[in-house]
Amino acid sequence: MKQVFASMKGDPASSIPLAGEKYMCLRSSPDCWLGRKEKKAIFVYPCRTIAVVGLSQDTESANNTSNGSDSVARLAELYMKSNY
Repeated sequence: MKQVFASMKGDPASSIPLAGEKYMCLRSSPDCWLGRKEKKAIFVYPCRTIAVVGLSQDTESANNTSNGSDSVARLAELYMKSNY
């Protein structure tokens, strides 16, 4: 997890390392990083003291990725409102 936090500072990385796997970074902004590896997608939302990380199921469904991103974004928003 420290690698993910370190990667989010400074220039956007080309990959997001997590749990021994590297996900290709598709989109990065100060609010969210989106990565993909084969059929899995990863969503990283940094908060003040934590990062909310979501990982989609191994499927080709586009709804899986968009629904997962929306759900993780809402959870991150709750944590940010609570000053985490």
